[in-house]
Amino acid sequence: MDPLAYPDPATIARHFRRALLDSQRHEDPYLHWNLQDVLPESVCLGITSLPIMPLVSGIVVLIFGALTLYLHNDVFIKMKPTIINTLFGAILLGGLAFGKSLLGYVFDEAFRLDAEGWRKLTLRWGLFFLFLAVLNEVVWRNFSTDFWVAFKVWATMPITILFTISQMPLIMRHSLEEQAKK
Repeated sequence: MDPLAYPDPATIARHFRRALLDSQRHEDPYLHWNLQDVLPESVCLGITSLPIMPLVSGIVVLIFGALTLYLHNDVFIKMKPTIINTLFGAILLGGLAFGKSLLGYVFDEAFRLDAEGWRKLTLRWGLFFLFLAVLNEVVWRNFSTDFWVAFKVWATMPITILFTISQMPLIMRHSLEEQAKK
C-alpha cells in the first residue's frame, strides 16, 4: 500500500476504535486516558504534509467564526484578517531577523531564486501582510459592516493580485534559471 494513500473511513474508524480499546485509564492528577496509535500512519503523514499557511488560516477562521456565531458579535470575524495578516507578517519578518527567508521554504518548488531574491521577496511580503492588517483595522473600525464586506471582496483581492504581479520583476531578476541563461 502506498504510504501516502489515504485509507477509507471504515479503516480509520477501526484504527481509532482499537486505540480506544487499548487505552489506559489514569486518575492522577485527573481522570484521563492515554491513547496511542490513534490514526493510521498514512493519515498522520497527510496531516504533516499540509501547507502551513492555509492550515493556520483555516484554524483562525474556525475559531473566530465560531466566536462570532456563539457570541453573536461580528467583531471577531472582522478581526480575523488582521490577526492572520499580522501573524504571517510577523513570522516572515521575524524569520528575516534570524537570517531565514521563510518564504523560500514555502515557495521553493514554485520559484528558484538566489538568496538575495528570497530575502527581498520575504521582506516585501512581510511588510505587505502588515499593511493588509492595518488596512483591515482602519476599514472595519471606521466603516459599516456592508462596506467592510464589500472591501474584503472587491478591494483586498485586487490589491493582493496587483502586489503579486508587481513582484514579478524581482522574481525574474533573481531567478536562478535566468542567471543560468546569462
